Amino acid sequence: MKLNFKGTRCVGVKIMTDGTVKDIAADQEVILAAGAINSPKLLMLSGAGEAKALRSLGIDVVEELPGVGASGRSANGSTISPKACNALADEGEAYHH
Repeated sequence: MKLNFKGTRCVGVKIMTDGTVKDIAADQEVILAAGAINSPKLLMLSGAGEAKALRSLGIDVVEELPGVGASGRSANGSTISPKACNALADEGEAYHH
């Protein structure tokens, strides 16, 4: 899954179902409620986060938001391992079309 942006406004989501990528447009707004780890992950995969970190993963920057995924820590204080960061980059490859 990836968030779709028009400028810096989220206008829908991109999902993969049965091996097919589909775009779903929002009628009004997108509410991101994927939990303490997956919400920052989705934001980062979608290009919202610390620009330097996103670029190092090959992700196009939509908006510089330094607090997203800061220090690899989630809101509950758990850490995101380097292995998870590599998986984030690998997963991002599938949705950069």
